[in-house]
Amino acid sequence: MSTARGGDRESQVRRRESQVRRRESQVRRRESQVRRHDPPVIPTKRTAIRTLAW
Repeated sequence: MSTARGGDRESQVRRRESQVRRRESQVRRRESQVRRHDPPVIPTKRTAIRTLAW
């Protein structure tokens, strides 16, 4: 029983990690678009993540 519970926790962690990676890739894509349109204004990762959270 305890091992199964641990496996569930691992699957949850993996799911969360995959979501985070997807979000990071979206942020990078958005940052690259911003750089292309307006080079001087380059948002940091922190601000980009904050805008996603809104």
